[in-house]
Amino acid sequence: MGARLYKQALSGGAQALGRPLGALEEGRRADLLVLDPDHPAVATLPAERLLDAIVFAGNRNPVRDVMAGGQWVVEDGRHVDEELVQNSYLGAVRELLG
Repeated sequence: MGARLYKQALSGGAQALGRPLGALEEGRRADLLVLDPDHPAVATLPAERLLDAIVFAGNRNPVRDVMAGGQWVVEDGRHVDEELVQNSYLGAVRELLG
């Protein structure tokens, strides 16, 4: 179920954006993620069930590293610009609350 949801979201998102996404091929955007192999939601699962675990992992995120557009943006569970992201988020919330 999780794999089906993920694949449909990936396909629909690429179509909506009109961008070459959704495959590891030359000329396509490099977006990757690395799972924490010790995370209880994925540690004992066979490969064909990993997407289910990611989609339905609950509150503890099994993703360890993320590459977006060929750049690592999350390493060892922390955004590389975490302080900037947090400050931007808090600033936006404060502005909305007025």
